[in-house]
Amino acid sequence: MRKLILAAALVAPLVAAPLTAMAQDMDEMQALTMLEANTKNALEGFGIETDVQTLSIGQLGAIHGVLSSEESEGRKGARIMAIINNN
Repeated sequence: MRKLILAAALVAPLVAAPLTAMAQDMDEMQALTMLEANTKNALEGFGIETDVQTLSIGQLGAIHGVLSSEESEGRKGARIMAIINNN
């Protein structure tokens, strides 16, 4: 019985580590998907058509920063277009 408990104690971390990493990857993928969806909706509001899945994480973050700024809508649109065009 002790050997079984010892074996289980040794194997548990080996099984748990990949599951934890997989859960973290899923959380990151969901966050990226939400960021892409929010960006797509915001771009549509500006009349900007682009495939947000082709944008880098840096571009998505920069666009989010512009959207959160206090600038005028016209200035935001111009800055967003510059971000998209500067791949």
